[in-house]
Amino acid sequence: MKRLLLFFIAIIVASALVLAGCATPATPTPAPATKTPVPPAGPVTIKFAFDMPKTGAIVPGWEWFASELQKQSNGKAKVEFYGAAALFNQKDTPDSIKAGVADVGNIALGTHSQLFPFNYIFCGVGIEFPDLTREGFLTKYKAYQELSQKYPELSKELADYKLLFWCPNPAYRIISKNKILVPDDVKGVKLGSPTSQAGSVTKAAGGVWVQAVPNDVYEGMNKGVFDGAFVSWAHVAVYKFDEVANYFLDYGFTQEVQQICMNLKTWNSLSPDIQKLIGDLTLETIGRCSDGQIAAAKRGIDNVKAKNKTITAPTAEQKAQWDALTAPMADEWVKAAQGKGFAKAPEFMKDLKALRAAAMK
Repeated sequence: MKRLLLFFIAIIVASALVLAGCATPATPTPAPATKTPVPPAGPVTIKFAFDMPKTGAIVPGWEWFASELQKQSNGKAKVEFYGAAALFNQKDTPDSIKAGVADVGNIALGTHSQLFPFNYIFCGVGIEFPDLTREGFLTKYKAYQELSQKYPELSKELADYKLLFWCPNPAYRIISKNKILVPDDVKGVKLGSPTSQAGSVTKAAGGVWVQAVPNDVYEGMNKGVFDGAFVSWAHVAVYKFDEVANYFLDYGFTQEVQQICMNLKTWNSLSPDIQKLIGDLTLETIGRCSDGQIAAAKRGIDNVKAKNKTITAPTAEQKAQWDALTAPMADEWVKAAQGKGFAKAPEFMKDLKALRAAAMK
């Protein structure tokens, strides 16, 4: 009996060993694959929102870009425009682009100095490049490209976006109800402007700065909210400021820059050929934006003259007074930039001024 019991136990043990050897080993769970953006199969529609009216001087350049993008991509990409702040206003533009409310929008650098304190110097008083020639606009853009490669602090400020274009505007002049020739004429005067640089000029001269975008200037001056404003010659034509201002001081104080930025997710979803095409269209787009602004600036000057309003070019002595008032602002920016971690701000300013001096010859 014991022998029989031991025999059965031996059979059970042997069977267990055989079954264990035949068992399929467990398959390890594979690590999740890294997801890479897959370009959409069909045509891509890019929503481009901007705050100025569709008649804005810069808009034809963007329309040319949209037309060429669709044509040269054989219909693989097209642009839909939403002008006149139809989707969001300028104040909300940076956050709206990041959130994807639109794929592309114009971020007015002068309006968002707090978000882009290093890049903002390109709107600085005394940093204006030639603003009534295509070459002048392109030279300023190329100066930005050169300096942003040498000083990464500039491009890091735009890390949340894909910068497509960088379009300077004509320099701002002072328009006013009453004559303004020298800084003393600004004392007690309320001047509207979207940029804090122009605000600094107003305050330094003893005036009162009222923050206002160009859309606000006509009604602001008409209703006496402010006595004058910093606007460009192109603005004069587009917004009909010759109807509410009597005097136009032809001295360039600050030069707005439109940063045309794309939502990063949208950019990464585009196929490489579309991305390359956008890059290839950049310089001509900037040039055509410049052409529109130069033509509008000429219309602005012509409209003022047609209404027998007064355009004053400052004398050498008057210009010297404005230069003396604004000269310290570049040094103030350097100190502020160093305090925010831009250690090479003095070298950067030296390079920027050298590029500007070469362009102004």
